[in-house]
Amino acid sequence: MRSMSSLAQSDELGPWLVELETAVGKVRRLVLRAGDPKSSEDRNSFALRAFAQATALVHGIAAPAVVAVDDGSECGWLAILEEALSGTSRIPRTPEPRRLRAVGRETARINAVRPAATAGLPTRSRSLEGVPFESLPTPDACRDMFEGAAELVAATPSPTGDGLVHGDFWQGNTLWDDARFVGTVDWDYAGLGPGGIDLGSLRCDVTVMFGPEAAAEIVAGWKEEFGKPPDQLAYWDVMSCLAAPADLSYWLSNFHAQGRTDLDITTVTARRDAFLAAALHELR
Repeated sequence: MRSMSSLAQSDELGPWLVELETAVGKVRRLVLRAGDPKSSEDRNSFALRAFAQATALVHGIAAPAVVAVDDGSECGWLAILEEALSGTSRIPRTPEPRRLRAVGRETARINAVRPAATAGLPTRSRSLEGVPFESLPTPDACRDMFEGAAELVAATPSPTGDGLVHGDFWQGNTLWDDARFVGTVDWDYAGLGPGGIDLGSLRCDVTVMFGPEAAAEIVAGWKEEFGKPPDQLAYWDVMSCLAAPADLSYWLSNFHAQGRTDLDITTVTARRDAFLAAALHELR
């Protein structure tokens, strides 16, 4: 998950890597997360995370298996214990087309899952639904573009869909063993909706990391899996920028934590602005 601030998550709430030696001498690796049982936000997030990951696994999507959940009655804290997937989420400094196509295929595979609308997953219309990025300051340099984007989206019929969406799909939430895709983590914003939610989020992310050519590889992977181009791509590209802080300095530390210390605010902002401008031109 990408936080709104540059502050690291409190060590008091984890996550922690737990290693247990089994009876046969093997080491079992688990991830433990904690939350406040008095917080409705934490309770809802933990319940959604556990349910979404179980749904993904049932349908053959690689995600961490939930081992146990405590609602606070056992240890006094909300707690969720998951199997730790192997691999790393660090993002390479140069684009790797095979990797980009692989993650594009994964977005399509996730959205191909059609759980019943009554399955308990919320309906989504954007990534990171409910995070109030609009309350953050918008830099003067991009204010007019962002205001125009919001007006255009508001005047455009919102696409619908009932497939599974991750809801926070960026490279930092994927795990890799060299060039092999391992799985997707952090399903706190999962739900049901159009696949463009994850696709636009991922396209914006790889553009910020590598430049505009990388976004085309994501679509190529999607087409390889689905057999057809994605619908209303420009709409979702615009929405991906609106569903994120206009001032990318809020996320720059997250990019650096994934190994991209070469990125500065000037570079990522210029790439994002060009991505948004191109999508607005297409949508109009």
